Amino acid sequence: RLVGSEMCKETGISLKTGSVITPYLKDAAGYVLFVATAGYEFEAFQHRIGSQGDILREFLLDAYGSAIAEAVVREVCRKVESRMFPLGYGVSHPYSPGYCGWHVTQQQLLFSCLPEFPCGVRLSDSSLMSPIKSVSGIIAYGHVLSNGNMDANYAAKPIAIKTEKTKQIECYGTVSYTHL
Repeated sequence: RLVGSEMCKETGISLKTGSVITPYLKDAAGYVLFVATAGYEFEAFQHRIGSQGDILREFLLDAYGSAIAEAVVREVCRKVESRMFPLGYGVSHPYSPGYCGWHVTQQQLLFSCLPEFPCGVRLSDSSLMSPIKSVSGIIAYGHVLSNGNMDANYAAKPIAIKTEKTKQIECYGTVSYTHL
């Protein structure tokens, strides 16, 4: 359920997505949680280049790693859309802890809803993902509006996220997501 800017699961764990993101999630029929990463191999390659003292290449690889992780998120969005649009649902933008008022420490709770180490991504006690070029987040789906996105009405209403033990988990390439 959604209380103010908190999204509460039946298990009692609250995802406090904040007042900016919550309105885009509140009327959802369901949610997809995801983790995407450029991977440890990419991170090792970047460190190898950095240890050679090539600062320019290391800088460019840093930007490239971010682009890889974001490209994987876009692929997750396309996959969710391909499954939800035929059912008559719209799909929200992806939202991630650390952005738009959703505190990065909420990543701990998001990860608690996923299998351990999704796609090999580990989460530190300070909520830093490893490999560093990784993204986690939530996508909502629900009734289609004329623009194809979720309702952006800013009035918060209670919602429920089902978190059954038999979650559907998919992992392909460098992304893992679960449908709640």
